[in-house]
Amino acid sequence: MNRREKEVEARRKAIFQENKLFAFRLNMEQALRNPDYKEKLKHLLPDKQTIDAIANPPKHPPPPPPATDLLTEEMLAARWHCSSSRLQYWRSHGIGIAYAKIVGRVLYRLEDVIEFEKNSLIRPKR
Repeated sequence: MNRREKEVEARRKAIFQENKLFAFRLNMEQALRNPDYKEKLKHLLPDKQTIDAIANPPKHPPPPPPATDLLTEEMLAARWHCSSSRLQYWRSHGIGIAYAKIVGRVLYRLEDVIEFEKNSLIRPKR
């Protein structure tokens, strides 16, 4: 098979799968409209969401929620309106805020950030 024939065959397979999925959806919709079939299918497919989940699986799993108690160097730099190189300088000279290095990434605990901000607060004298 040459390249063109392979492309045509791959497209045929894709069209066949699309048609198969369309027929499945059509049959499920018709079955759900019929009260007799609906009762029979209830124990197999409890609701329309389950049917949709089977017919339309997600392409990618949803990303995990971000850890709100850890900040990256970029997040902290954005929070403090400074450059990440300033944070790098502080780390290399042993000044500034405590940090953790996990899997090669520099992370700052939010509680340490808040404490550092509180300690850096300057109140005017009256």
